[in-house]
Amino acid sequence: MLLVLLCEDKPIQLKEYCTIIQNHIMINEFNSKLQIATSNPIDIIDFLTREAIEIFDKNILVFIDIDLKNEITGLELGKWVRTSFPLAQIVFITTDIKYLFLAVEARISPLDYIVQNHSNYNIKGRIEEDLRYAYDYYLQCLNLKKELFKFKLGHEIKILPLNDILAIEASTNPHKVILSTLSEKIEFSSSIKDIHRQHIKLLKINRGILVNPENIIHFNVSKRLVTLTNSCRYEVSFRHIKDVKRAIKAP
Repeated sequence: MLLVLLCEDKPIQLKEYCTIIQNHIMINEFNSKLQIATSNPIDIIDFLTREAIEIFDKNILVFIDIDLKNEITGLELGKWVRTSFPLAQIVFITTDIKYLFLAVEARISPLDYIVQNHSNYNIKGRIEEDLRYAYDYYLQCLNLKKELFKFKLGHEIKILPLNDILAIEASTNPHKVILSTLSEKIEFSSSIKDIHRQHIKLLKINRGILVNPENIIHFNVSKRLVTLTNSCRYEVSFRHIKDVKRAIKAP
């Protein structure tokens, strides 16, 4: 997930930017969330410090009013974010272009620098453009690490690394399947046939079950049972025994 943080000490602008960000995320069905919108930079620092272990390898986009009227300036907040989270995307917003040079001197390397003017459309367009760029970068990072499994859950598009999936089985509810990972089970609308067509790396072991061959730890041929890394066992149909053997032996 792309986490978006916003720090702006002018109430009208804070509300305006929140609306722009939230609407753009919703309309495009991004796997993203406006995590914090605040006028106090301490809120940003506290959250990132508290959740550092969980979010260190996640993508972060931070919008900062560089001219914060606070004990911690926007420039100082940007420097802290850059030092603590080197991969974070930072966007500075200000009314004075002189701060651009201070950001360059501080080697913060922001993604963008938005100078406020009388055109609200310009600000809205730039914020949306930065969101799209950061989200595209987030997806590229995921693709570099591992193949993705995307599915729609309600009005949201969910994205999981394919290797996290243990099994997908037909649900007792019509036109739905149940996806299993080590940490959760998720039911969503789809079919085994459609998923197998899109993800041939998943192994069909019987009419209603796909398993991830990377997560098979044992295959009892005589009992026709595969055991996955979560210790769950699934029955293999006679016609798919050879497929399972082949998948286990594959390098």
